[in-house]
Amino acid sequence: MKKFFFSALLLAVWSFSLPTAFAFDGFNNMCGWIRSAPGKARIIYMRHDGRWRTYRLYVPQTYQPNAPLVVDFHGQSSSSSAQITTSCWKEFADREGVVVAYPQALGFPTTWDAGDFCCEPRGHDDEGFALHLVQCLTNPKKSRLQLDPQRVYAVGLSNGGAMAGKLACGHSDVFAGVALASQSFPYSNTDSCRAQDELGWKKAAFPVVEVRGKWDFVVPYYISLGWSLTAKTSLKRWAETNQCVGEPLVSDACDQPSAGVGCVRGQGFCATYDNCEGGVAVTQCSLHDDHLVYVNPQRYNQCDAAWGQFQRVPASR
Repeated sequence: MKKFFFSALLLAVWSFSLPTAFAFDGFNNMCGWIRSAPGKARIIYMRHDGRWRTYRLYVPQTYQPNAPLVVDFHGQSSSSSAQITTSCWKEFADREGVVVAYPQALGFPTTWDAGDFCCEPRGHDDEGFALHLVQCLTNPKKSRLQLDPQRVYAVGLSNGGAMAGKLACGHSDVFAGVALASQSFPYSNTDSCRAQDELGWKKAAFPVVEVRGKWDFVVPYYISLGWSLTAKTSLKRWAETNQCVGEPLVSDACDQPSAGVGCVRGQGFCATYDNCEGGVAVTQCSLHDDHLVYVNPQRYNQCDAAWGQFQRVPASR
């Protein structure tokens, strides 16, 4: 018996020496055991709304206290592990010290309940799950990470992009910016975006970077098949939501700071509204590409582009 208690004591001491934390807020809602290891993506289990939910947490070796948090949502029928290898945010995190969370959707096929258009099946509290996840990670007592709650951003691909857009629309007090790949404004009109808060104030404007492939047959660029808006309409909705004025500045994608070496001119362009409420900008880049636009012929890096937009907005809003 003494040997058992001694072993248990050693295990407890060893566990608390690791960069982990456990937070219990009631069995239906708890942050769970948050583990982090520099340079590795850890699966985190948490309870939300009476369900077990998971996400992968990537803390880069370049992490420093007060780091920003990016929440990266995968597309329909995909997974958090696939999004790590598909999107550009892990590579960006390694370079810039950003912490990235990759939530996992529920259902078969896996789907986010993300606005008016996309996708079925619905009925999961994905919005509440995302907010709960951010609350857990930005609380140092629960995560043992020191993250800046003023610099939390929602990003995603396809159906995950719609989820990111929904979160920015409804909670720009939590998510300070949004970057969508191969997806549009998540609502049929702007009334559902930036609704008034409890005190009657309209929620803050937020920077937007939307990237669309002109030859995307999943989320079409020129027409709507019912689960997205056309690129032209989507840009207009984002501009209206953030009260942008004037006409967008249109330039070749190769002229963007985020364009890489070997970019072929004349194949893609970016339209940017610079004069929006709160100093934010709304950008839509149209690339000579299909659905998976993270790697494209223009060498355009959406992560670099989004970060440039995000950094324009004051941290305290």
